[in-house]
Amino acid sequence: MVQSWVKEKPWLPQDIGPKLPPFDGNLMDPNVKFLEALDVDSAHGIVVKAKIGRHFYAIKFFVDPPKAINTRDIYGHLGSWSCCDGFDWYFSPFENECRAFGRLKEQKAESIAVKVYVWVSLTAKQIRGKLGAASGRKMNEFPPGILYGIVKDWVEITPYHDLKQRDTYD
Repeated sequence: MVQSWVKEKPWLPQDIGPKLPPFDGNLMDPNVKFLEALDVDSAHGIVVKAKIGRHFYAIKFFVDPPKAINTRDIYGHLGSWSCCDGFDWYFSPFENECRAFGRLKEQKAESIAVKVYVWVSLTAKQIRGKLGAASGRKMNEFPPGILYGIVKDWVEITPYHDLKQRDTYD
C-alpha cells in the first residue's frame, strides 16, 4: 500500500507486468539515516548510502536528463512514428530498472544481481536534510522537485590486487 507521503509517478504503468513495489515505510523517520552521497560517476543517478534500521542500503536516486526527449529529433517530422511517442516516457532509466528488477523478483531470479527491494520518492530538499553535512558536492546535482529512486542491498567494495584496475572496473 502506498503511504500518503509517497507521491506516485502519474505515468508509472498501472498495467500488469513486472514492477517494484513502493516503499511502505517513512524515509523521513529518524531511524532512517542517509550517511553519504557517493562520489561515483553515473550518467543518470546519484547513489546515497543509507542505514534503515540495522541494515545498510544503496538508494539510487535518478536524475532526469537536463533536456526533455524530443521525439521529433528521434523519429523525424513526418509523423509516421507518432504511434511511438507515448512509449518513450516509459523508457527512462528509473522505469527501466523498476521493470528489470521487478522481472527478476517475479521470476525468483534475484540472486543474479544486487537485490533491489522497492522504489522511493523524496524531494531534493528532503534528501539534503537527511544527508546534512555528509551531502558533499554531489548534492549540487540534484534538481528541484521530486526524485525517484530504487533501494538496493549495500555491497562493500572488494579490494583489487592491482589498484590501477579500479578506474577501469569500478
